[in-house]
Amino acid sequence: MQRATLVPLLLGFLLLAALVSAISQFGELERFLELMRHVKPFWLLSSLSLQAGTYLCEAMAWRLALRLYGYDLPLPALVPLSLAKLFSDQAMPSGGISGNAFFVVALRRRGIARELARSCMLVDLAAYFSSYASMTAMSLLVLAVHDELSRWLLALTSAFIAIQMSVPLLLWHVGRHGLAHANALRLRYPRLQAWAATLQTSATLIPRHAGLFIRLTALHAAIMLLDAGSLWTMLLGIGQHLPFELAFSSFVTASMVMSLSPIPLGLGTFETTCVAMLRAAGIGLEAGLTATILLRGLTTWLPMLPGIWLVKREMRETGRPAA
Repeated sequence: MQRATLVPLLLGFLLLAALVSAISQFGELERFLELMRHVKPFWLLSSLSLQAGTYLCEAMAWRLALRLYGYDLPLPALVPLSLAKLFSDQAMPSGGISGNAFFVVALRRRGIARELARSCMLVDLAAYFSSYASMTAMSLLVLAVHDELSRWLLALTSAFIAIQMSVPLLLWHVGRHGLAHANALRLRYPRLQAWAATLQTSATLIPRHAGLFIRLTALHAAIMLLDAGSLWTMLLGIGQHLPFELAFSSFVTASMVMSLSPIPLGLGTFETTCVAMLRAAGIGLEAGLTATILLRGLTTWLPMLPGIWLVKREMRETGRPAA
């Protein structure tokens, strides 16, 4: 493993170990273990069903994006790719970029031209960022209504929303006004020529298919709602009753911090933030850690082996002729 990856990963392990140590000091470790042993199977199966829904929504989103370019890939063929994509996003938090880069490789292997695959990626990223920004804003509203919004969280979340909206706003601007000084840039940086053309293609498609883009954004928002629902059902599974909107805000805030963190798998950052948010909402430390670890087991650790296998298979077979 490269040193650049190993150091952040070790930091994540240390952060997670510090969280567990703190809970064992201030809470009751026996209580945590008891909660883990007595998870109700019904709610565990409900969480599994919700996670299956995230893979289906991701596959539907990519199928919808591909229809913009005249491709109609079957949904069953896209579901395994969506699992690998969501795993890539979890393994290397990058605001959805790592998973989309993987999907471009997978589309290229299926005979889709590089320019169209890149354009499809930009459209999907714009919809993803739009949904992420709207869900984060909704989370802020929930925290404000429940009087749990601190100044630092408001500042961090507002900056995050601004960053998320930069891509869809850029596409909207290019679609209306074109790429200013594009020719000068292409002459100075020839490698940007392909991406400039891709950006122009993506930007002109979105206004013509606004309804489809809204549906694409809604599918990405549904993925976040399903993930938040998984956290909520995990809390119910260990006998903790929390309004769904507070579980939703806890998940969105933890996901935001994980996205901003350079640590692979978001290890430690997601858990610490989620437990802290749940604690502020009235959930005990032991219960918060139990629900968070169970959620991470479903979203990250359970799909790890099939996710790694699918990613390696796509990367290994990229050089082969497409069927």
